[in-house]
Amino acid sequence: MIYNLNVYLDDFIPHWHNRLQHVQYHVLVLVTDGKLLYRLNDVTRQASKGDLVFIPSGTQREAFNDKEVLHQKYAVTFTCSPELSLPLIKKTEPQFIRVRMFDYYRERFISLHRQSMERREYYNTIQTGILLEMLGNACRELEAPPLPKRRADHVDKLEHHISQNYRKPLVLQELAELIGRSPNYTLTLFKEAVGQTPLEYQHRLRIASAMEMLQNTTLTVTFIAHHLGYYDTSYFHKMFRKYTGMSPTAYAARDRRL
Repeated sequence: MIYNLNVYLDDFIPHWHNRLQHVQYHVLVLVTDGKLLYRLNDVTRQASKGDLVFIPSGTQREAFNDKEVLHQKYAVTFTCSPELSLPLIKKTEPQFIRVRMFDYYRERFISLHRQSMERREYYNTIQTGILLEMLGNACRELEAPPLPKRRADHVDKLEHHISQNYRKPLVLQELAELIGRSPNYTLTLFKEAVGQTPLEYQHRLRIASAMEMLQNTTLTVTFIAHHLGYYDTSYFHKMFRKYTGMSPTAYAARDRRL
């Protein structure tokens, strides 16, 4: 069982600093942009975009901005019962994981933070479910053997291409040609490394972008759908609900009430 969830968003804060203390709870952090420095048990280490950091209870922690760039990150603090038998939770030293599913974790943290902001009925239950899911996937990433360099380079190239072109139709044959492999090999490699198919990865990028646009603009749902490559608005509604649990219209309306 998980207890006492608190969720934070540090959004490019000048002069940001966490004072030196022994934390009495577990902390899970995702750096979504920029860099910051952690001093953990007298060891200083940099965390940058794409890093998932687990700081176990009892760690002596201090954190501050990088000298050159500000950072954005999500963090959740929690305690748990001994019955929660997860390899990551049993770690006594801080863990830095270079995640393969960055957009998945970003989307989950956005949802976690939103639940914390809204505090609607059953939000604690929903938060617990989201956090448990992330911890389970983090354990998989922690235990997964590193990809050989050539395969890792292929995956990086595929991820970069999809990230740069996520609004366009995705063609598996084009991805395969990008790394000089067959479509079946490309699909298998990507799913093994990232934990989702290229199409699922693209949908997560699109929906994460839609969430940000619904939060920060007054653009219509139809415009956002077409902008992101969903020319069938009903299909956009279906995919948005699949990844967020609500319709884009309801998501935008709830955001305006915050």
